[in-house]
Amino acid sequence: MSDKFEHWFMKWLSKYTYLAAGMTLGQTAYYPCKEEDVPLFLREHENAHKIQFARYGFVGYMVRWWYYAWKYGYQKNPLEIEASKIAYEKLYIKSLLGSVNSL
Repeated sequence: MSDKFEHWFMKWLSKYTYLAAGMTLGQTAYYPCKEEDVPLFLREHENAHKIQFARYGFVGYMVRWWYYAWKYGYQKNPLEIEASKIAYEKLYIKSLLGSVNSL
């Protein structure tokens, strides 16, 4: 799983929307900022999207994401809700184990 930091497209997109903190396509997450500036929650959220891409395939994920975004909006998109839930759970478990800083 590779990540791209200070990506030109994400920098451009972040000028126009708050939703551009991170974006995952396939097994690559794109961020507008430096690696050390990516919040742990966002990193885990984007990693959850990588799992979803693996589960549904590229086309299957994209069709689902856009359909859900159209039907429910971004905030209620089931794929976004699941990714946030996974991120919260992973960070919570890591905090209980005392390993949040070891990401």
